[in-house]
Amino acid sequence: MWQHLRFTDVMKHQFTLLCKNTFDYSCIVVVYPSMLLLSKSAYSNDNIYIFYWTNPVKILSTFFFCFCTSLSILHSQSQSSIGVGHQPLSLFQNADTVHVFCNGIDKNFDGICQLDSGDIPATWWQIDAYTKALKGISVMERGYFEFPFRNAITKQYMYCSRANKIEQYDLSTRQLIDSSIVQLDNPSQKITAITAIQSSGKEIALMYSSKKDYVSSGEFTLFSLANKTVLFSTYIGINPQHILAFPESQTLMCAILCEGTFGSNDSKIFFVLKPNSNNPNISIDSIDIGDTGNYLAEFNGILLAVMNGSHEITAVNLEDRSLIGKFPVGTSGYNGPREAVIDPSGIVFVSTYNSDIRKGLLSNGTLENILDPKGKPEGIALINGALWVANAYKSGSYDYDSTITIMEQTVGIFNNDNDISHISIDENQNSVQFSVETNQSESLLRCRIIDLQGATIVENSFEGEYVSSDKTLFTVRIFLKNIMSGIYIAEYTIGNARKTMLFIHRK
Repeated sequence: MWQHLRFTDVMKHQFTLLCKNTFDYSCIVVVYPSMLLLSKSAYSNDNIYIFYWTNPVKILSTFFFCFCTSLSILHSQSQSSIGVGHQPLSLFQNADTVHVFCNGIDKNFDGICQLDSGDIPATWWQIDAYTKALKGISVMERGYFEFPFRNAITKQYMYCSRANKIEQYDLSTRQLIDSSIVQLDNPSQKITAITAIQSSGKEIALMYSSKKDYVSSGEFTLFSLANKTVLFSTYIGINPQHILAFPESQTLMCAILCEGTFGSNDSKIFFVLKPNSNNPNISIDSIDIGDTGNYLAEFNGILLAVMNGSHEITAVNLEDRSLIGKFPVGTSGYNGPREAVIDPSGIVFVSTYNSDIRKGLLSNGTLENILDPKGKPEGIALINGALWVANAYKSGSYDYDSTITIMEQTVGIFNNDNDISHISIDENQNSVQFSVETNQSESLLRCRIIDLQGATIVENSFEGEYVSSDKTLFTVRIFLKNIMSGIYIAEYTIGNARKTMLFIHRK
């Protein structure tokens, strides 16, 4: 039985709530008075919102390291959650808005949302990045998102893969602009990942990968948005999964992660190289990385590939595209790592299907802790100093979840909020500069340069300058002229505060 409840002046509109409970889920359908509800499956994004949640009582409640599974799982000291649609896959921040993409429930996995059969549609949520308030929702009328979610988000648009097409949406209004801004000639070819190339804040081209099946080589394409023509295309590895662009690089256009076939240890990263004086054409390079790669993340010239099948992080030096190492995550079976994000101090957060977040350093092999997001996470993002986690499934199961967990105090290892600090590389003086202003009583700043094995290469302690009764200023350098080229970690400690930064030293 549908129940009609009247509310006024909610989201600045008068609307009717139609509520219905089933054994599987509960939902609210919000209908503005200007439309007539013809049936349960009839809706328009202009005047209807559909909300789902698993517990009707809680309506919209507001690398280098080896992980050790023996460590206890920790709860964040400040953790909150936001109710969203079923199966949140990914989140992106644009200015003051966080966009959350939820894939609903496709009960028979046919890609068609049939409400009368118990399906729940995919939804696009907009949440205020600061207040956490809901700003808007749209039902994705054209179907479900591809899994994993590898669409392109820019300041103005969302480019969404839909079988052999790419759709373009306005990012602020969530309205469809073009249902086929790209359309492949082969209807059986499926677009798997997209990223955009921008110039002066405007998209000028799309880079996308595609595949026709799960065993054949995929394709990479560079597509001009101005001329709607293919500028470059080439075959790549099996099951292309993720594209990461390098807009600031002088040599690299992007990296393409190809999953390979599960359990076959044939994942590859393909690098698309920009034309240069030696080669006037776009060229391709590749490197073997392990079993079932799923996601790419980059930090200070280091590319990390999250390996879902071999349960490890593979690190690559982007300068020469060489393998740095492979580092176990500590998961097993089907509970492997999914995505990763790196904060400015070099801390890596990895979502896993072990229903946790692994947090560790890109430095000396230490695991900070294992965080409990209260679900089985997929997408993660660092937003305003907090870690936002999309719980696609419920903790310990594959039942669909519908929450975003926000961990307010997990980011950074610099643990004295009253201190101001900065670590920088001065290439002109071939040195690392440490700048710290602190109110701690300790008078010595300990600075180190560490290699990837955790060995201390250089270590010095420095006295600071008292600038007031409760402030001490340190501005010191460690020179690198006697250190071989390579990848290192700069670290300082003072009292109970510590900060690190990963960097590449070139002689």
